[in-house]
Amino acid sequence: MVQAGVKPNTITYSALITACGRGGEWQRSWDLYREMLGKGLELDLIVCNSVILACGREGQWENAAGVFRRAVREGLKPNCVTFSALITAYGIGGEWQRAADVPQLMQEFGASDASAGRLACPL
Repeated sequence: MVQAGVKPNTITYSALITACGRGGEWQRSWDLYREMLGKGLELDLIVCNSVILACGREGQWENAAGVFRRAVREGLKPNCVTFSALITAYGIGGEWQRAADVPQLMQEFGASDASAGRLACPL
């Protein structure tokens, strides 16, 4: 891509990260995410969700949780995809208690309707 004169941006990285994750290449998704950050490109929720999903499918819950924390620090608002991916990461990684805590996180970030006792996101 670079050899062809195309300068990668957040959208390019997002597509690559998603493709690698769907192909079972969580490590490549992780490496692309780190590379993107190293280049100072703007982080967006699509990239974060894609990395959390890729890591989560392989039980790499520590990495998935780290991406979640970074997204929040960067001012991104997690959505239903984010929380679902995080639950998956914890579940596959055998971290059932962390998975059980995610609905509380959802409430903290406004992704649940606490007054009605239900989640605003269909999981």
